[in-house]
Amino acid sequence: MGKAWIEQPETYFIGKWDERNPLNTPGPFYGAETDTCLDGPEYAPMSLLCDADGNGFVWRQPQTDEETIALMTGGSSDPFKGFGWDGDEHWTPSLVREWWARQNERAPLVDALVAQWTEPKLSVVAGAYVDYINGELPRYLRRYLFFLDIGRYPLSGEVLPAL
Repeated sequence: MGKAWIEQPETYFIGKWDERNPLNTPGPFYGAETDTCLDGPEYAPMSLLCDADGNGFVWRQPQTDEETIALMTGGSSDPFKGFGWDGDEHWTPSLVREWWARQNERAPLVDALVAQWTEPKLSVVAGAYVDYINGELPRYLRRYLFFLDIGRYPLSGEVLPAL
């Protein structure tokens, strides 16, 4: 879309933890009370989607510097400043496990989201989201649990905690 993240993150990552979207994947970034302009997925398709009401959420935590900058750009475009980046201060192993255990409760929200994204580019992102839930997400969450328990991400061969 042409805009690059340039503002200081503390000026726009001021979303409130207690207002976070239940579809956010646990991690440092999350969407709370965001606008409904639906531009997040265009800025950061590998991290941001909007629910059926148009509120932004982080479907996948960024995995590269480029994905982090894209997410930050998407977050800076929100006039409500509803994205947060202090998730690591709030998530605990028990909250992550509880979030994972409640995945069936979120399924109708995911189904509604996928049904709304009929535009080809965004339907591909919504499909990637569903594939992520059914594929990589459990391993990511186990690695994140390790991080929350130990304070660093696991090295190759280290045993990951159970979900």
